[in-house]
Amino acid sequence: MGLERERRFQLSFLITGGWILANVACFTFEYFNLKQREEYFYTRNFFGHSILFSRGAAQAINFNLSILLFTVCRNLLAFIRSIFPREFGFLFDNAIYAHKRLSYAIIIWSIAHIGAHYYNFLHNYAALSASNTISQQLVNHGNLSLFKIMPAELATEIVSLQAGGSGILLTLVFFIVFTSSAEPIRRSFYNLFYYLHHFTFLIFPLLYWHGNGHAVKRQVNLDYHDPAVCSLPAYSDSWNDPGSICPEPVFQGSFSQSWKWFILSVGFYTIELIIRFFHFIWPVDYVSHEILPSDVLQLKVRKSTLSVRKNSHFIGQYVYVKLPAISIFEWHPFTLTSAPEDGFLQVHIRSAGDWTQNAIRLFKENQAIPKIIIDGPYGAPAQGLDEFQTIICAGTGIGITPFASYVRSAMIRKLESRIYFVWIAPRMDCFEWFDDLLRQAEAKVPFLRVMIFLTLSNMDPATAQDVIYAEVNSSEGNNNKSLRKNFGRPNWDKIFDEVARTNQNANVGVFSCGPKPFTDELRDISKKKSTDQLEFTFFKENF
Repeated sequence: MGLERERRFQLSFLITGGWILANVACFTFEYFNLKQREEYFYTRNFFGHSILFSRGAAQAINFNLSILLFTVCRNLLAFIRSIFPREFGFLFDNAIYAHKRLSYAIIIWSIAHIGAHYYNFLHNYAALSASNTISQQLVNHGNLSLFKIMPAELATEIVSLQAGGSGILLTLVFFIVFTSSAEPIRRSFYNLFYYLHHFTFLIFPLLYWHGNGHAVKRQVNLDYHDPAVCSLPAYSDSWNDPGSICPEPVFQGSFSQSWKWFILSVGFYTIELIIRFFHFIWPVDYVSHEILPSDVLQLKVRKSTLSVRKNSHFIGQYVYVKLPAISIFEWHPFTLTSAPEDGFLQVHIRSAGDWTQNAIRLFKENQAIPKIIIDGPYGAPAQGLDEFQTIICAGTGIGITPFASYVRSAMIRKLESRIYFVWIAPRMDCFEWFDDLLRQAEAKVPFLRVMIFLTLSNMDPATAQDVIYAEVNSSEGNNNKSLRKNFGRPNWDKIFDEVARTNQNANVGVFSCGPKPFTDELRDISKKKSTDQLEFTFFKENF
């Protein structure tokens, strides 16, 4: 394992380990807090240990929710990333990864919380007909029991409680948000994912309401009713009797404390929304647009009005684009394909879903240029491209866009970095929009090797053979041999071995953008081929 990879692994391990320990600490502290405190003596006796488990899980949920909003404050994260050393940058680039892991933890703790409360209700239900003196007394005296008489329908009785009804609503919201975030839905039905995901904001008021349901109560008259004495057989059946030293215990529910966990993150997210609002009211200046082959929209804009960063950006950064003519709410991320030296911001938008199809149609059919809003630019793993003397840029289809900025900048600055450019797509027209830039780059960048792989995966064998034959024998195909066009999929072992032979005792940056199986394969081969003398440092483009 190389030094860079080892540092990243150690840092990730420490942060992940610290987060896990914090979850365990939150659960454990609340569990033993209720277990040891005298005012919860009867609560523990009546409901059993499941009440401790439910409270511990609730505290862990509060902890994870308190961090959740920070992971989507992209302006805050961009600012923090800019002041931290480069080796910490990947932590902020993986904010969405952290967002997902926090969500998984919340779901797991929620299941534990619901399961524990299920047993709490069962214990309360059983106490209504118990022969145990303490249980009978707690049902008849005070307000600890959730039910005073045997309910005809336990489920109906639970729903009627404030804690029970709000808990069911919270479960429904969690279910909607979590299921609509599944990758197949997010990829194919982005609008559905986007709008349903905002149900998350219902969680915070519902949690406050849920906490004020007073399902967990503590005794507040310990000075007059000592549970250690009054729970003894000699006194437990004579509460409130004339001459008894044990008056009736009085219980009170605590007010919700969840707002203390959320106030900071909600405050920062409010600032984030204000910044985005300013971006909304100050649109960018339109420069030009062009509809390229394969139904790709090339859009150029400039940020000038009340913009701090204006057109300044780094290689591999991305922006969020909003077109109010399509939707006033939706932001969509696109990697910048302009070079930092260009003086404008450029993106390439491929038709791949409802919003992108509407965007391309909008620029095709309308004479008037629509209002364009840009939020960003923001850092991404590809931002480290300029920090390696040898790099492998690998992308599939439109996934090549993170490296377009680097190729343009390499031409302008006449870089002498050794660049291996690997591009994979299923058909010929996927390459057409980027073809001119690649030709120019090969002429101006001395150490650029382009490897294009045409998979033909969407064709039947006969059609694929015809395409290959036409390509090989066409004059255009013969004139483009410099592009090193291949048919099929790349042999990564062969490519990495070649890079290793020509770049001994050096670190190689491996930058990828594409579907998960593709990036996983590159991650695995980077680990496999790394040695003590030569490290392949892997980066994945994230939004």
